[in-house]
Amino acid sequence: MCALFGRSSFGLMAGAVSVHLVSFAVALLLAPPSAAASLVVLVTLALVVLVRASGPFFFLEPWNPWLAVFPFLVFLLAVWGLADGDRWMAPLAVLAGAHTIQSHTGYLVLVIGLLGASVVVSVVRFGRRTVGPILVAGVVGALVWLPPLIDQLTREPGNLSILKYNFTHPDAPYLAKGLVMRAFGSELSVLGPWMTGPALVTRNLPGVVVTLALWAAAIRLAWRRRDRSALTLHGLLALATVLALFSVERIFGAYFEYTVRWFWVLTATIIAGSVWTIWRCWARRWLDEVSGNLLLGLGLAAAVSLLATVQFAGRAEVPFETDSAMVASVVGDVEAGLPTGDYLVRWFDPVGLGAVPFGLLLELARDGYGVGVDPQHAAAALPQRVLPEDRADGIVYVVLGLGPTRCGHYLAGRRSPSPTLVRTRTWRDHRSSSSSSGPASSRWVDPSSSTISTPSTGGRASCSSSRRSRSTSPTPCRSWSPCGSR
Repeated sequence: MCALFGRSSFGLMAGAVSVHLVSFAVALLLAPPSAAASLVVLVTLALVVLVRASGPFFFLEPWNPWLAVFPFLVFLLAVWGLADGDRWMAPLAVLAGAHTIQSHTGYLVLVIGLLGASVVVSVVRFGRRTVGPILVAGVVGALVWLPPLIDQLTREPGNLSILKYNFTHPDAPYLAKGLVMRAFGSELSVLGPWMTGPALVTRNLPGVVVTLALWAAAIRLAWRRRDRSALTLHGLLALATVLALFSVERIFGAYFEYTVRWFWVLTATIIAGSVWTIWRCWARRWLDEVSGNLLLGLGLAAAVSLLATVQFAGRAEVPFETDSAMVASVVGDVEAGLPTGDYLVRWFDPVGLGAVPFGLLLELARDGYGVGVDPQHAAAALPQRVLPEDRADGIVYVVLGLGPTRCGHYLAGRRSPSPTLVRTRTWRDHRSSSSSSGPASSRWVDPSSSTISTPSTGGRASCSSSRRSRSTSPTPCRSWSPCGSR
């Protein structure tokens, strides 16, 4: 989709939206034959709630954790169908599961556990008839995992090795048990974030009790009526809940809600599945005889889509529009004083997690410059972007702060130590200071000399380039040359 729009930012957003829309369509078509049209209605209602809670920004932002959320719903329905008798759901389950893992590794435990369980159940129930579909699923899995395997075999370290090291050598403590249980309860609540939108972790015991009570009632009814399809669904959801709790326990460092966004889909499926089971048991004959239920579900989906479009029209905005504007405001000035060559991009961005620096890096690459990053950014920028400093023709520094955007050039000899941009006032200090105190100032410090030059004003996004001459004698930093403002 991105290629259709000339690999533009609009094409990237269009591609992200298409992933969500395809997931919606597939999810509505995946109800097992035994589920009848009643499930279509409830899946549609669950999607309505999830779409409303996610908001328009979620659908426009091409961020990989977001691109796994609704495909995870497709995965859940596919493994249920596989365990319930639709053997040809195996390839789809593998495809959807691989997509979610490759988008965000937080799905790894859930996908492997649920896929393995559904394959075992299918083999036990249907024996040799599952061989063909499983073989096809194996081929699909080999194809979708071929790129990561090639990366692993051709680069050192490969991305898989980086991930393994990251999770086997945590650089921070695991989440406290109390926080894990609060997060678990908050996400599993009937009125949790899946319905209300992203929120801070709060104690929500009544909401959890309602969810568990509804779920227990549905399982009891399904057990009394020997409803194998419903019991299969709830068995997989129970396993998913246990795996979800384990996944939350393995989070180390700070807790961010996006790392467990799959909980939204899981909770919505638990509640929708419970309502479907109760409805199916109490009104099964009446419901299955109503031939218009499928049309009702599709009509409801169309009506909700129209309502969401109208509602989101006033709320939608371009993701990170400010960051895009900052990149646009400095890229021209940086390139104007930057000869063609290979440049190492370094940055200090305590607020935006590198959005502006990465944007500048991509713009420079698009315009024909060779650009790279330091090894610590290999996972985000991809290993081929790593550029050793001694192989770079110069260094581009990007510093995020407050005030207007300013840009300048730093000239240094090839053997000169790397310059450092120092803020004389921190982000917090600037926010707490009065407006009359003026913007924070910045200064270039050349470690090879005591010379310091200070620009006239601070910068919201300060961008400078350090061009290294081919001479062997270092040239100390003598001046800051502003080349633009915003």
